[in-house]
Amino acid sequence: MTLTSPNDIIDVDIDSHEMAPLHMWGPMFGEHSDRFAKILEPAMSRFGASANNFDRPGLTDTAPITAETVWNERGPGAPGAFDFDRRLAVLDAMGTETQLVFPSGAMTAFGALLGGELRQTFLSGLEYDDYAPIIEGLIDEYNAWAARETTARGNRLRFVALLHGANPAEMITNTEALLAQGIRALHLPSGIPPAGVSPADHALHPLWRMIADADAAVVTHVAGQTGFLASAAWNQAPEFAPGKVESTEVGFEPLSMSVVHAAAVNYLSAMILGGVFERFPTLRFGVLEFGAYWVGHLAETLDVWGTRVFRKRVSGVLSAKPSEYLARNVRVSPFPFEDTRSYFERHPAVADCFAYCSDYPHVEGGISQKQVFFDQLQPLGDDVLRRFFSENGRLLTP
Repeated sequence: MTLTSPNDIIDVDIDSHEMAPLHMWGPMFGEHSDRFAKILEPAMSRFGASANNFDRPGLTDTAPITAETVWNERGPGAPGAFDFDRRLAVLDAMGTETQLVFPSGAMTAFGALLGGELRQTFLSGLEYDDYAPIIEGLIDEYNAWAARETTARGNRLRFVALLHGANPAEMITNTEALLAQGIRALHLPSGIPPAGVSPADHALHPLWRMIADADAAVVTHVAGQTGFLASAAWNQAPEFAPGKVESTEVGFEPLSMSVVHAAAVNYLSAMILGGVFERFPTLRFGVLEFGAYWVGHLAETLDVWGTRVFRKRVSGVLSAKPSEYLARNVRVSPFPFEDTRSYFERHPAVADCFAYCSDYPHVEGGISQKQVFFDQLQPLGDDVLRRFFSENGRLLTP
């Protein structure tokens, strides 16, 4: 069958979000979430009428589910933004088989806890010791909610838990508990070392083994890169002032967006060159909402260092080229405005990395993004379309 429309494809969506308005955080998640919503409320005024504004008093998830709304409405007012019985109907309208669901408010809170630009943006003037316990409680509440929702919704909606730990033993214990509750995907921030150690540190071997054996996925998402830069001063210049679009996940201006992938590149490089995917060949890893423009270059870079400069040393750790681990174990989500077609043409060795996401209902995901990607990739044929929209993403949704 020749594919002539995105409606011909049942997709796997590796990045979407819950996006509950502030007044729903308490009823949905718990008391710590409600307290943090009140802390965050003053900062929301900067978003004004933007769809990225969480402060929507009295909003209910009742928008009609139509082709127009699911492809064009964004923010908490989009259908199924926080009612997940309705999200299942949205998936039907979009032609989506399975969807990873990340937090919105909890992701912002988690990023602020790590430090960097999100803390400066949303919690400026507040004492860290005053809000840190609230955020820690919020994360526990969100994870408990994610586990309940995953169990209730079955295979189609996979709710991503936020993984943290002060040391490897604590992180391993937390992971064991989350997996036992039914969690199938775990977010680790890329801006700081996991549990204070390198991702390749042997103390984390039990973590990677546990996740691989559970057939779960490890994912790192934008907002988790905060803390990677030692200073938040880099974008403090008039040229980098926020523009018309703002995000609660990342500073949406030229400098921040141009380097947003750097933390994920560093994290992945440590995992690949440190032999994590060699030791745990079934470990599934996603890098989401960092774009995909950097993947081909990373593959070439790691192959230079891993097969030429450090060939003898790395041969004791890796049995394949670094780019081969990228293709086998890692999936990334391009933005709709990227030239995704050129990635398949220029970097066939890592073409399996590129997978579809909607980012629903966030503004940054664009509108009618499935049609945009389809139009880009259709000239490459049905095989590429099926790989991008369905087959590649299944690595993260087994």
